[in-house]
Amino acid sequence: RTKQGCARLTRERQRSGSHAELHPLGGKSKKMEMDLLNHWLWSFCFSPDDSTAAFRSSPEDIDVYDLGGRTRKCRFNEMGLRQARLNSNGTCLATVATRALTDTSGQITLAFRDTTSGNEISKISLSDVTAMEFVPGRDSLLTGSVSGDIRAWLPGHERVLWEMRPHSTRVVAIVYSLAGIGGADGACRASVLYEDGLVWVCDPETGSE
Repeated sequence: RTKQGCARLTRERQRSGSHAELHPLGGKSKKMEMDLLNHWLWSFCFSPDDSTAAFRSSPEDIDVYDLGGRTRKCRFNEMGLRQARLNSNGTCLATVATRALTDTSGQITLAFRDTTSGNEISKISLSDVTAMEFVPGRDSLLTGSVSGDIRAWLPGHERVLWEMRPHSTRVVAIVYSLAGIGGADGACRASVLYEDGLVWVCDPETGSE
């Protein structure tokens, strides 16, 4: 479901690969066609404003599409992809990937890319990322970890903006709301869900509880 209404993503297996179509729900006209890899780790994501979508078209390739113009904006190579998120207006894509098949360090990389060119903006090595989401209307990204750490990142900067560990279990989800839980000032709040059911609410800009 998008801001413009409901859309349907269908996928067909073909000898030459996996073909997918994105079109309005209930309509017969095709909105867009693309290759889509059926992969359990990650296959596609949409920007919150519905302007942009990223699809994993092969084990090595990520395609980014302009949904309004029905055209591909860029294609880039990313092996070992585990997660991806687009920012609010679809201009930046954050990806989490394993470093290499032969790397036994357990490290992963968090990378930011310009979706117009596919060029890498910045890349950070981390031990793990279990959840991540861009802050609505901002370029900053929050990530969660197995040990409960919450970190804020900004594309183009390799140093963390802020870091908190309010709880010590695995982070399973990060969501945002204008009022948060119990808030009434209309400010954006981040709600972090932990594996044991605890929810921690903070200001995503500062990390303040």
